[in-house]
Amino acid sequence: MLFVSRWIFALFIVFQGTTLSAIIEVSEDQEVTITCPLNVQYPTWTGPDGLANPINNGHTINEPGISWVNSKDLKIDKTMLKHDGNYICSDYSGDRKTVEVDVQCT
Repeated sequence: MLFVSRWIFALFIVFQGTTLSAIIEVSEDQEVTITCPLNVQYPTWTGPDGLANPINNGHTINEPGISWVNSKDLKIDKTMLKHDGNYICSDYSGDRKTVEVDVQCT
């Protein structure tokens, strides 16, 4: 059976200067792409506790199993419970957007 990540819904809420852009539900052990809604290449990404933070340093990804997609978005090759939580992408002017990843146990 193929489990495909799916968008549950998109929210546009401003909270402490960060906009929650989307919530993504994905099953454990699946691939997922986290899209940064900002118009910037190589944004700074931070993630849940337990991951390397920041996740990247410019072009370099600091967390194993995560890679760039189109020099903006992140791809997690195989989701684990440690990937559950908020991912924040920010540009160089201070704009920040949050994408929540909800990893479901299989």
